[in-house]
Amino acid sequence: MIRINLLQTRETRALRRKHRTVMAGVAALCLAGMALAAVNIAQWRRQGALESGLAERRRVVAGLRLETAAVKELEERVRRQRQQDHAIKAWLQHRTRHPRVLRGLSAAAPEPLWLTRYAESQGTTILEGRATDDESIARFLRSLSRVFESRRLVDAGSANGEENLRRFVIHAEPGPPPNPVPPGGSGPGGTADPVMP
Repeated sequence: MIRINLLQTRETRALRRKHRTVMAGVAALCLAGMALAAVNIAQWRRQGALESGLAERRRVVAGLRLETAAVKELEERVRRQRQQDHAIKAWLQHRTRHPRVLRGLSAAAPEPLWLTRYAESQGTTILEGRATDDESIARFLRSLSRVFESRRLVDAGSANGEENLRRFVIHAEPGPPPNPVPPGGSGPGGTADPVMP
């Protein structure tokens, strides 16, 4: 005959407590693992978002660098264009000044004098010519006061091979003189008769 004791014994209660403790520990471990997994997933997603934002910012920076290079190139083109405009304006002013200067030279030249060379170098007008006497050169130099601000006779003498002709070289600075002197007179702003060699 088999007898079964249905009453709870101390061993059974201890085993059940141990089983409950183990299950609670397993549940705690599962919860901790899930929490760690959730944290890792969140960190991974955040890292992905940061890397994506960093890549986007790098693309923006690359675009800004291209735009900066384009702006610098445009500024350089504007600077070159301004230089060209300045050169063109200077050329136009120079061109419009020539007829006035040539008319002034024509009016200032006395009858027995003629020009053989007209040139400009670094803002200085160079006039070379011939005359029949020194007085014509002196009158021409005085008359230039209506055309040039300053004049100086840098060379004068007998023309090569022509004893009856005088050669001369005059350097003049362009611009209207502050106090023009009528031809044949002297005064402030005028030039005294040059001494001929």
